[in-house]
Amino acid sequence: MKLSILFLLVSLYSFSQGPDTLQFYFDTDQHDSFTLSSEDETRLENLYKETRILAILGHCDPRGSEEYNLNLSRQRMEHVRRYLKNEGFDVSKSSNEALGESMAEKSGLSLEKCRRVDVYYIEAVIEKETIPDMEHIEVEEPPTDIEPVDLEDTPIVSTGSTSGTNKPGVTNLSKSAVEKFLDDDSAEDLEFDLSILFHNVSTRPLEESKPELFRLLEIMQNNPTLNATFHGHVCCNPHPELAEGRARTVALFLREYGIAADRLDYTGHSNTQPKVWPEVTDEDRKLNRRVVVVFTKSDE
Repeated sequence: MKLSILFLLVSLYSFSQGPDTLQFYFDTDQHDSFTLSSEDETRLENLYKETRILAILGHCDPRGSEEYNLNLSRQRMEHVRRYLKNEGFDVSKSSNEALGESMAEKSGLSLEKCRRVDVYYIEAVIEKETIPDMEHIEVEEPPTDIEPVDLEDTPIVSTGSTSGTNKPGVTNLSKSAVEKFLDDDSAEDLEFDLSILFHNVSTRPLEESKPELFRLLEIMQNNPTLNATFHGHVCCNPHPELAEGRARTVALFLREYGIAADRLDYTGHSNTQPKVWPEVTDEDRKLNRRVVVVFTKSDE
């Protein structure tokens, strides 16, 4: 138990900023020259070189043949990768994909916004380490009147879709339900609404989502025959790209901590499957910016 808690604390510290995205834009048919928004340019200039580059994804607008667009998106992706490497960033462990025009038509974005490369990263946090004077530290005795807390939850969750009633900070991701699912030969999948919430129009999880991310990681580490598909959702207006980006963020987080890529998949549903409707309050919209996980079993 002590080791598990220690791992959780260390992991929370290393993930203190959460995944985020930089977007590099290209002119028509160009792959060796890009522009950034003023905000992204400032963020890139201020990033520590220790920042972990998780994924570099190339995109195109739908003009041109499918083969041409796929090749152009690959050239753009490789150009940005070389640029980041020359700037001193470690891109050796990044996941690199050329997506061509696959996201263009369903994204609802202008042609200019489709001609881009997305870079997903976890920002490094550098803090000076101080060594306390141990001779002048008073160590308090732990209180003896605190009852032990059982960290395992006990919600009743059946295979199939969950009720979708969880609120921010309250998880229905049950380790015991996952174990029962794996033992039940008749159960094909198990679905949970994750308590992973996002900043508005962003793939960056809210601070309160960190415990759920590491709870999910623990489940995947402890159950190697478990596979997971993540379904991203947004609020308000159609935005398939953002929905898929949120699902990808969760998958990339697990990959960063050693979960094999062939156990993970992701997709986006834009705003077509709201959890709360109509969206009247900010809380309604916050709940609709979410990710759902569907667990399945490996064939092995």
